[in-house]
Amino acid sequence: MPDEYTLTVLDTPGIQRYIFSSNRLRENVGASHLVHLASTCWPMELLQKMGGSNVKEDLTLDKSLRIEEDRLDAEVIYVGGGNLVVLFPEKTQAKDFVHAWSRKIITEAPGLTPAAIHWPYRWGESLSKAIDEAMKMLKQTRQSNPPSAPLLGLGVTVEGGSTGKPAVAMSGNYGDPRDRPVSAEVAAKLGRVQEANERLRGFLHEEARTYGYTFALDTDQLGRSKNEMSYLAIIHADGNGVGDYFRGIKQESSPREYIEKIRKASRKVKQVAEQAQRNLLTKLLSISPDIYESWEIQVDNLPFRPLVFGGDDFTFISDGRLGLTLASRYLEFFEEAAEEYDLPLKASAGIAIVKVHYPFARAYHLSEALTASAKRYARACGQGKKAVSAMDWHFAPSGLLGELNEIREREYHTHAGWLLMRPILLRETTKTWRTWPNFLRAVRHFKEEAQEHRNKVIALRSALRDGKDAVRSFLATTREFSLPELQGTSPISQATGWNDSQTADCTEEHISRSPYFDAIEAIDFYQPLHEVEREEN
Repeated sequence: MPDEYTLTVLDTPGIQRYIFSSNRLRENVGASHLVHLASTCWPMELLQKMGGSNVKEDLTLDKSLRIEEDRLDAEVIYVGGGNLVVLFPEKTQAKDFVHAWSRKIITEAPGLTPAAIHWPYRWGESLSKAIDEAMKMLKQTRQSNPPSAPLLGLGVTVEGGSTGKPAVAMSGNYGDPRDRPVSAEVAAKLGRVQEANERLRGFLHEEARTYGYTFALDTDQLGRSKNEMSYLAIIHADGNGVGDYFRGIKQESSPREYIEKIRKASRKVKQVAEQAQRNLLTKLLSISPDIYESWEIQVDNLPFRPLVFGGDDFTFISDGRLGLTLASRYLEFFEEAAEEYDLPLKASAGIAIVKVHYPFARAYHLSEALTASAKRYARACGQGKKAVSAMDWHFAPSGLLGELNEIREREYHTHAGWLLMRPILLRETTKTWRTWPNFLRAVRHFKEEAQEHRNKVIALRSALRDGKDAVRSFLATTREFSLPELQGTSPISQATGWNDSQTADCTEEHISRSPYFDAIEAIDFYQPLHEVEREEN
């Protein structure tokens, strides 16, 4: 066998911009499917057709074939996290493969950028170190490349919607009811919508396909109420501790043993994410339309649409009133699946709730920032190397002005402290009172109060902004109104609306926070999915 090999790593940078650059859900759906094809299906298909690889006809890996023993022309080490890692005996073979892959992306997914790195590897050396170095070089190469400026057209052209590039077709040719000129990029996305729906239906368990719901292709079909201002929730969830888990898989002996370990780990992480995502989908499909109607959600299609799924990154949209409970339920399903597969993983989620026609790219950017905020809090609260799950959210009824930290400093920071309890942990713990169970206790209390005393609940929100003395005065003049007791908060919080700064918190900031403001703000944006489960059981 040869001693020198070429390690090739594939990537498709800029996928967030590619998927979420449009406000049209059809385009988002088609773009997401093109990313899945470009990062997973197409390279595997090319290797299978080229022959001499360990890729089978169904695009799975033949684990019995080994490049060091069977003289393969290529061996896929693993696929995951948006990357595909392949080992070639000759650099010319690696270059030919990347050329064919890049050509397919450029012709069939215009606007999506392929990226690859070739790294020399000598068999017997540390394969884990070689992959790490190749990944670092790929990241540096991506960051050093200047952004390209597309040619917007020559002579007399019509501008295509969403991208601003020259139109090449009419969207009606691809099933879009709003017939309009579109660019080659948008046409490619629209042309994959049907395949995307078929992939989503195939992703579900067989029993989950029998409920009769269809998946929306327009944000106006996600359950909005008639004659009312409607909101959309964009939820981005990501695994916690996944990077540490993979970095913990070091080559202790032969490269072959490392390959087997990394494949097994990659497969288990994928299975955890897929099981959690399927369970959430199945749960939503099983809810009766009567239940949705009781929530004043008009349902022709399921008020929920996955956009990025199948890996530990999970992005979906829903009716704004379901965003918080769906995000928390997904984190619970993820934890349950990770425990089943004996993986030390948790997850974090960011939920951006905006008006239905708010610019999608900005809303997604906000959900990413919220996920990053939740991850930081989860790291602060983690017990040693044990990961925990966390979530963060933001309501933007009037749009966004500035970055997340700027918005929160301006809108939620008062002379008394922070009005926010978020980000919060999914589970109760002695390390902090800022948890999802505490939030639920508060929001359920205020939802009940709002049925008879809505004006007083809103007045409490104003009093909280003015500080402890204002809350004391409010409670003294509104004797039938009370604040709920929350686990881990200080004794004065029920009397003042503010938690003592010395109360235990993971961040050890020792600043005052209100345990109640978030719950009051969220009373119109929380539907109790757990209560539906209890009724069914």
